[in-house]
Amino acid sequence: MVDIKSKMYKDGMKAGSAFFSRQNEEMEYLFNRDTDNVSSIWGIYRFYGLVDFNFDTVNLVGSYQDNLDNGFLALTSDGPTPVFVPRFVKNAFDSMTIYYNVAKQHNKVSSRANALVDLNIKRGYINITNSHENHMQIYFDALTEYLNSRGLIDKIKDFNEFMTHFADFSYQVAEEIPITRTGFTRSVYANPVNGGLALEIESIDKANEGRKVNDFYQNPNFAMFSNVAKHFGFVIDRDVPWRLIADISSPRMHKFMNANDITKESLFDKWYTKTSLLDLDLLIKHAATFYNHYVIRTPQTTRPEVVFNNNCAKNSAYFGAASPGTLKIKKFKRSLVNTANATSNYGQKAWVKLYFRLRLIEEDIKISETEISSLLTSIFARSKKNNSIDMILASFYSDLEVKRRMDVKV
Repeated sequence: MVDIKSKMYKDGMKAGSAFFSRQNEEMEYLFNRDTDNVSSIWGIYRFYGLVDFNFDTVNLVGSYQDNLDNGFLALTSDGPTPVFVPRFVKNAFDSMTIYYNVAKQHNKVSSRANALVDLNIKRGYINITNSHENHMQIYFDALTEYLNSRGLIDKIKDFNEFMTHFADFSYQVAEEIPITRTGFTRSVYANPVNGGLALEIESIDKANEGRKVNDFYQNPNFAMFSNVAKHFGFVIDRDVPWRLIADISSPRMHKFMNANDITKESLFDKWYTKTSLLDLDLLIKHAATFYNHYVIRTPQTTRPEVVFNNNCAKNSAYFGAASPGTLKIKKFKRSLVNTANATSNYGQKAWVKLYFRLRLIEEDIKISETEISSLLTSIFARSKKNNSIDMILASFYSDLEVKRRMDVKV
């Protein structure tokens, strides 16, 4: 529900935006005081680690184990919940901790403070694949409720009929509940730790404003903490002051990156992938998975159908003709689909059209049906390869057209 009592509420503000406005308004006083090295992720760090320098949305490639094996990630804790951060970030933080401990030995850091005494990484990189899959489970539950409320699940005959309802529902909710990986990555549902360039030194609910102020901003150690963090290339998240962001533009952070054969220019090219290249495959996979859930639950079902008499035109059934046909309950069996079936059954162009429209809705881009049709024609033409649509190219060009029309607010 939108909190219309928030001082930052504006007419027409959506629930998600108002929620974060309400959270932030208690921290407004920070704008009026010296907060060197403190920046809001709703400013220049809004998409840090989630977009590259061309503002293409990106995700870190591979699993935790993949990135441990190739040396990009390092394990910082082998407790019940492993904590991972990029190796260069860990090295920078370890050096920062040594420096901070020396300051503590010289009584520059109070050991009696409630926080900021011993610095340890409590939370690191969270694979966005896991976050997105959890999000899509919530989406599936909402879709199921939507279909159930209309008595549709057991009436859906095949995958194409399912896709009609899937598309209808998705168009209704995509602006508030993004579906594509790109939309999810750029939404309030993605966390800065999903980008791999942030870590947290405490496990505190970010809505706990008292802890933010008492344990951090009014902490006698905060000035030293801020100065040392800056010295080693970290920026403090204003809204979550126990979160440090690795500033890859910092000359000091460059030293740790270079020691790991990483440059500012190569970071995203080598270790990240554009989400638009993943989007259509994931969209098809999710739709097929959702449909298969219903098929496994009820592989055979029934629905009423009119069986017309052989000597009667079908349209006469709608004009009260005598005995034009018989209403019967027809049984039918539903078959599982794989991604190849789902792609061919629904059609390549239909998938691209669905994806493009979803991306427009997710970014709240309102253009005419005529322009959408024209852009899709262009996307199809640019994506054609060997008399077929290259789905990766189609999603890339679709996202490019969306990006050109974005109104980015930070």
